Order: sequence, then C-alpha cells, then structure tokens
Amino acid sequence: DVADLHVELGRCNLKLNRLAAAIETLTQAIKLQTDNVDAHYLLGISRLRLGDSAGLADINRAIALNPAMWQAYLSRASYFATVGRFPKAILDCNKVMQLQPRCTRALFTRGCLKMLMGHSDFALRDLSQAVAVDPTCALAYFNRALCWTRQN
Repeated sequence: DVADLHVELGRCNLKLNRLAAAIETLTQAIKLQTDNVDAHYLLGISRLRLGDSAGLADINRAIALNPAMWQAYLSRASYFATVGRFPKAILDCNKVMQLQPRCTRALFTRGCLKMLMGHSDFALRDLSQAVAVDPTCALAYFNRALCWTRQN
C-alpha cells in the first residue's frame, strides 16, 4: 500500500534525523490514509524533535486511534517531562505500565520524575523495580544511588 510506503520512508528519515523530510512523507501518508496510527505517531515524534509542540496533537491522535499503543504514551510522557509537566508525565508512565508491565524505560522515567518532585520513597521503588527488570540499566542504578544519597 502506498501509505505504508510513505510511513516506512518517514520512519527512515526520522532515524536519519532528516526531520523535515520525515514530516513531509508522513503528512503525505496521512493524506492517503487518515487513520494510519504509525504515521500519526511518527509525525508527532518528528515535530516534537523539531521543537514543534503541534507534535503532541499527532501523538494524541495516534493514542485515540490505538489506545494500546504504549510507545505513544511513553513518548508523550517524555514530552511532558521535558516541559515540566511531571504529574501528566507520571500518569502516562502509569498507563505504559498497565499496557507493558516490564517496561524499564517507563519505570526509570517515572522514578526520576518522582525523585524530582521530592518523593524519594516512591522513586526508589520504581528505580529498584527498573533494575530488577533490567539489571543492565546503568542509569537506573545511578539514579537510585542519587535518590538514596538525597534521602540520607
């Protein structure tokens, strides 16, 4: 299908950090197939990477089309964290954990956000769980140690 080809080309452009080209091809994919979840999601990522907050609407559309797309919630959580909307980011991490219970990145992100909000006990739980799920996640170890240091 032509729309899928545009999505794959957009995905390649995104991976190569050719964001303008990614946006162009993904927009074309959406014109061809308005309910293409991947096109909306990747378009949102591309726009956000360019600093265009309109990308949030694209990610929201992807979630509306496929509420089980945990990657979209995780990307939205990252965006919310970047702009200082920590409670919203945590809610999206919670949703990821409902959909993908062993998602290290969601546990790590949620733990870091809780630490930044001053909730060390809760942060330690998430960071320890991240380490338990993925013992190779060095950042989880580091942030857990940082959290313990802040507590004591």
